[in-house]
Amino acid sequence: MRVFKNDLIYDTNNYTIQKFNIGSIVNKKLEMKHLYVFSYDEIYKQVIFYKKELATQFDFKMAKINPDGKKKISDYKITEIISYCVDNLMDIRDMNRYKGTVEKILKDKTNYQEFLETMAYLDLIVNRDCTPPTIVGQYLPVAGSIDDKTDKENKAQYVKIKSSILGIRYTYNENGKLLISGPRKAPGKYSKIKKEKFSWKICSGVLQ
Repeated sequence: MRVFKNDLIYDTNNYTIQKFNIGSIVNKKLEMKHLYVFSYDEIYKQVIFYKKELATQFDFKMAKINPDGKKKISDYKITEIISYCVDNLMDIRDMNRYKGTVEKILKDKTNYQEFLETMAYLDLIVNRDCTPPTIVGQYLPVAGSIDDKTDKENKAQYVKIKSSILGIRYTYNENGKLLISGPRKAPGKYSKIKKEKFSWKICSGVLQ
């Protein structure tokens, strides 16, 4: 399977699409990056929820949300607001693993809108299996060769997803299987999945 930097690779074992980063012929390994596939709608829907909840809890004066509020954000220590958010508004399943990092990231946000958007973003990624303790640090999943012992056990296949300049749209069915679709009125016209065995090969011409 010929892959180049930023090619999209599908892992049939974990049902995830990843972006190819680098490879090693010697160790027969692929390193990939996880894709961030959240829509802005998800982010801003959560931001609106946070605005309403925080305006009520801390009596912030905000047009349309709480116009009669008596307080400003600067009236509180940011750590007090963050503690309330982490303990009451955010869905963090593994507090021991992520709480300290979330608090540290939010503490650096001086703009309130940026603070809310960052919190919404963290809320979306913090519970993914691939999210490292640093949260925003890059986690690099590794794919072994098709004859690697690990792959024999999990029977994973690595599939290169081919797409046009329009990009690629995908979703999953109820069984977790990848579904590829094309633009409106032309489903499947620009996207194909090509399954190939993964192997490294050095041509004799290259060695010479």
